[in-house]
Amino acid sequence: MIASDSIRLAAAHLSEGDDVPSAIAPAAIPYFLVRLTAICIERRELGVVREFALRALAAGLEASSDLAGFLGIDQQEMDLELAAMQVDLFIGKLASGGFYLLEKGKLAISQSGLPRVAEREAACYVNGVTRRIEHAVGELSPKRKLPDGTLILPAVPARPPHVDELDLAGVRSAMALARNSLPRVLEVSRLGRVVRATNLFATGHLMVRKGTHAVPIVCVDGAADSDLARRLGAHPALEALKTCMEKQEKQIRHLLGQISPKVRGVKHAPPESVRRAIAAFITYVDAEAEGIANAKVAFLATVKELTKTTHWATGLEFDVLLSASLLSARGRLLIVAPSIVEFLGSNRGNLVQDAVRRGVKIELHLPASESQVLDRRRELRPSLNGVQVEQLKSTGEWFGFCCDESYTVIGASRPEQTSMGRFDYVFGALIVSESDKLLRDTAVKFGAAVMVKQKRRVSK
Repeated sequence: MIASDSIRLAAAHLSEGDDVPSAIAPAAIPYFLVRLTAICIERRELGVVREFALRALAAGLEASSDLAGFLGIDQQEMDLELAAMQVDLFIGKLASGGFYLLEKGKLAISQSGLPRVAEREAACYVNGVTRRIEHAVGELSPKRKLPDGTLILPAVPARPPHVDELDLAGVRSAMALARNSLPRVLEVSRLGRVVRATNLFATGHLMVRKGTHAVPIVCVDGAADSDLARRLGAHPALEALKTCMEKQEKQIRHLLGQISPKVRGVKHAPPESVRRAIAAFITYVDAEAEGIANAKVAFLATVKELTKTTHWATGLEFDVLLSASLLSARGRLLIVAPSIVEFLGSNRGNLVQDAVRRGVKIELHLPASESQVLDRRRELRPSLNGVQVEQLKSTGEWFGFCCDESYTVIGASRPEQTSMGRFDYVFGALIVSESDKLLRDTAVKFGAAVMVKQKRRVSK
């Protein structure tokens, strides 16, 4: 079994005293591949004959015959080279018939050399949030190749950078590190114009935290980038996302409060208890063969603390509790899952088969559309051997699981279309001493919560 990226990121970035993130979602960090022109100064290389002829003139030789003898070449070839250097204004002719160096000729054999201005095309990657040029950007993808459900973080500003916003030193470094770098050493004096800018994206994760002033955590390659988080923390797109999550959470709280009076007035589990459970889960997943038994006991002990009291739970907690239920169930396990791929993700199929071998009766309810997924993904079928798979009569937003009639975890997943893309927010509750009737009535039979409105009293 392996832990999902969300669980690992939470374990890596949750410190003591931190609140558990409301949600962790795949995110795409914007980049611009900017192609531009650069005005370069390059040292002009002289031919062997021309260079030594100029150096001989600088040493005091003037006559064509002296120069031909010094260089050891034919007199006719020397005359042709001298005539060409006159046309190019490297040398001038004396009244005596000899030759002398002009300023251009002196500069050509000086230490700085003869400069020549040239326009070259360059390319660099610009981070769309920090607006800095980066060289080691890893693998970038266009928008059409991003996985479904990925939130596209906004560029700040949204437009590609102008040429005057690019760092000259960064462009120089990018040109030096390019695979097709020029053979000559170029000195970029200034930037010309932007030829083309292409939108690309790096994959990462966004950890949304509770609180109006809580700064989100943006992770790239498993590491938190504080610069990205600071610049995006107050962005309207992220503020709108948090507002949407808070609205959905409020609605789910209200609905569950009407369905089950046990959740009225409850709070979230202590953050430290959730953090310990997540850390113990990672330890169990990564344990070697000789230590896996002790790691399993420690993990289930931390989960037992979570299941003592009824409390609200986020999707991150759902993931940990489901794995714990498969490990600890002894009699019966009722599961209502919105997706077979999500249910068996992270190699959770091994836990399912272990539970079946222990004699646990697993009843799995899936939407009708998931039967087509099972037909296509035949490799998933062995994980469901011995599992009673049922088809939901109607598809609703509610799902969850009930372990041994001891506790029920129930929640709702509500897709929301935001300016950053489609986002599924999961929120619900763990209800202690709750039979599977609540889950059956809410998610299996009806697929939606049944609301009973109080009758209005009409005053006489």
